[in-house]
Amino acid sequence: MVQNYTPVMWDDKAFAFVPYEAFGDLPHYPKEKCEQICKELNSLIRLCTYRPKKEDIYFHPVSYVCRSGGFIVTDNQASFEECPYPACADRHSCQKICDLMNRVLII
Repeated sequence: MVQNYTPVMWDDKAFAFVPYEAFGDLPHYPKEKCEQICKELNSLIRLCTYRPKKEDIYFHPVSYVCRSGGFIVTDNQASFEECPYPACADRHSCQKICDLMNRVLII
């Protein structure tokens, strides 16, 4: 049986999307295809250039929700000097990045 992997899991230690063994309804692909998708998602994440200060509100595009059909904008508050997620200053710019990331999954 071929093992499939999902590219939609955010690894805050690597600060990147990395292939994880697929489970549930998450999109899944053979490992090589998943690695390619992660690479594309990570290149889009570099568009998130906002660096919030402690206690600032920011938006990030790394939440994946199956029933919503993909990545969604999520707001968060910076609790530390460094955020665990790539940050956008506003909802609109974050939505643009989510839209681009969702297109990568359709390919």
